[in-house]
Amino acid sequence: MKTYGALHEVHLSQVRPEGWLKTMLEKERDGFPGHLDEIGYPFNLPCWTLKSMADGGFEQWWPYEQTAYWMDAMTRAALLLRDEHMLSRFKAIIDTSIERAEDGFIGPNELHKADPRSQWPHAVYFRAIYAMWSMTGDEKYLRALERHYMLPDNRYDQDRGAVNIETMLRTALATGNEALRQKALDNYARLQADVADTADFGYRKMLSDAPTGIHGVSLNEIGKLPAIVYAFTGDGEQLRAAEHLYAKILRDHMLPDGVHSSSEKTCGNGALNCHESCDISDFTWSVGYLLAATGDGKYADLIERAIFNAAPGAMAPDFKAIQYFSGVNQVRAARNSCHVDAFQNTPRMAYQPHHYPECCVGNIGRAFPNYAARMYWEDGEGVVCALYGDSEYAGRGLTLRQTGGYPFGETIAFRVSCAAPVETTIRFRIPGWCRGASLAFNGRDVPLTIDKGFAPLHTVFRDGDEIALRLPMTFTAHTSAEGGVYFDYGPLLLALRIRENWTIDRQEPRQTAAFPAWNVEPESEWRYAVTGGERPEIVRRAPDERAWWGACPLEITIPARRLKNWETVKKISLSKHADEGIDARQIALGATEITDDLEQTPPLPERTTIAVGLGEEERVVLVPYGCTHLRISVFPRYEAR
Repeated sequence: MKTYGALHEVHLSQVRPEGWLKTMLEKERDGFPGHLDEIGYPFNLPCWTLKSMADGGFEQWWPYEQTAYWMDAMTRAALLLRDEHMLSRFKAIIDTSIERAEDGFIGPNELHKADPRSQWPHAVYFRAIYAMWSMTGDEKYLRALERHYMLPDNRYDQDRGAVNIETMLRTALATGNEALRQKALDNYARLQADVADTADFGYRKMLSDAPTGIHGVSLNEIGKLPAIVYAFTGDGEQLRAAEHLYAKILRDHMLPDGVHSSSEKTCGNGALNCHESCDISDFTWSVGYLLAATGDGKYADLIERAIFNAAPGAMAPDFKAIQYFSGVNQVRAARNSCHVDAFQNTPRMAYQPHHYPECCVGNIGRAFPNYAARMYWEDGEGVVCALYGDSEYAGRGLTLRQTGGYPFGETIAFRVSCAAPVETTIRFRIPGWCRGASLAFNGRDVPLTIDKGFAPLHTVFRDGDEIALRLPMTFTAHTSAEGGVYFDYGPLLLALRIRENWTIDRQEPRQTAAFPAWNVEPESEWRYAVTGGERPEIVRRAPDERAWWGACPLEITIPARRLKNWETVKKISLSKHADEGIDARQIALGATEITDDLEQTPPLPERTTIAVGLGEEERVVLVPYGCTHLRISVFPRYEAR
C-alpha cells in the first residue's frame, strides 16, 4: 500500500528502553497507574470483556474511555518492559474482548450507536490491541480490528468518533486491506463535509489565523487526523491544515513546560494557565503524527520538551500520584489550592492517585511508553534517531545501543552490533535549541549537514562501531507572554527549588495506604524576581536511573531579589455561595467538593508592585522543572540599575 509520510513507525518489538526511561516505566508499573484497579472506580469493574453494560459494566460511555486509556498505557508499558507477569493482566482482558466478539463488534453492544461519543472509546482501546500485534506479530489482533471496523453499520464521521480513522488506516497498512483504507478515507471525507468552515476542524478555520479554543483532548485527537490522511493520500492541503493548526496552538496556548494550556479548553499562555495531564499524553501522541508525515525534527523537539518537563512535573515521587491540572507556577499543591477559576472548588491541583473525572489518571500513563516507542523510525534510506534516551533499537540488519543519560548528559553514545557489515544511513536529530552540535564516528569527526533538523551518517557499519553525538546545552533566558522571565538549559525548563512539606490528605476518600492523596506546602521562600540577565553557576552530576526523583543531576545558581509584597491569594470557598459548586450527580460519581477556604498561587505582580517590594539580592537554586512539585518557573522581572 503506497504511503506518503516521511517516516515509518517501527514495531514495539524493535525497541527496548534502558536507563532512566526503563526506570520510569517500572515506576509506572509499581506506582498508581499499575494499580488503578485496586484504587477504585471505574478501573475496578469489568468493562471491555462484557457484551452488555447491563452485565456489570457502566451506564455511560466515558468510563470506557477512561479504562481504555489505562489499558493502552499499561499494555504498552508491559510490552516495552518485557514484563510477562504484568502483561498477563491486560492481555487477558484484550483476548477475552476479542473472543466474545462473535459478531465482530468488540465491547458492549450499547457502544454500537450512532452517538459519536459512544464510538470514541474504541479509538483509545484499539491502540492497545494494535500494540499487542506490534510486539507479538500475532495476526489475530489485526484480524479482530479489521472485522470490527468493516462491519457495515460502523461509521466514524462525527466528533471524536472520527478518531477511529487513525487505527483504521494503521490496520489497513499492516494488512494491505484496501477496502478498509477506503472506508477510513470515506469517513474522513464525510467528517469534513459536515464540519462548518467556522468550526475548529473545518479547512478554512485550520488554515486561517483565527485562534482555537476548544477542549484540549478533542483538539489533539481530531486535529492530527489531516496529517494521518496526508500520509495515505499525498494530499498536501491536509498536511498544511494540520501544520497550521498546531502552529496556532504554539502561538496562542503553549506553556513553557512544553504542553499547551487546557483547563478544560485551551486558555492562553500566562503563568497561571494550566494543562490537564490528559493533554501531556495526547499532545505528544498527536505531534508524533506530524513528525511522521513531515520528517521535520521540530516536532520531535516539541515531544521531548513536553516529556522532559510537563510529564514528570505533574507526577508525585515514584509515580504514586498525579495532578489533574498542573502549571509552571504553583507554590501550593493542596486540596484547596486550585487556581483554575472554573474548578476552584475541586482538588485538581493536589497530588492524588485518583481524580474525578478519571481520564487523567488513566491517560498520563501513555506518555512515557509512547515516547519510548517513537524514539526510532525508519525511512527509505535507513534508521532515524528522532528522540533520545538510553535504549536499544534492532532493525535494518543492525542493533543500536544508546547510552549517555540524555537529557542530563550532553554526549549521546551509540554502539553498533551487526552480524555482517551493513551499508545504510542513520539520521540523528539536532535539536533546534542546540548550537555547536558535533558527530563523531569511531573517534573521527563527521561533517554535519542538517536538513529539517536531522544530520545523516551514511557508511558501511560494522560490529563494534561507535558513534558519539554531542549536543551542548546552554543556559538561556526567555520572556514570557506576560513579560516575566523563564530559563532553559538545553531541553530542560528550570524552576526554583522550593523545600516541600508533604502531608496525607485524610479528607480525600479515594486513596489507599499504598497510594495516598497528598497536600504539598512550601517550606522555603519562593517570592523572587530576576532581571533575565543573570549569569549562572552550573553544577552537573552524573545522572543515575532515578534522575527525576533521585539526587537531582543539575543545579544552577543565580542571583535574585526577594519580593516582600507578593503573596498567595486567599478566598472564601466557592461552595459557600449558593449557586456555585459541584452538583450532587458529580459527587455521587466520585467528585470531591472543596469546602475549605482557598489559598492559591498568585499571578505575576504588576511592575509598580515589583519596584516597591524588592529586597536584597540573594543566590537561589534552579533545578529541572521535572524534579519539582512546587515551583516558580516564570519569575517576575525587575529592571536592573
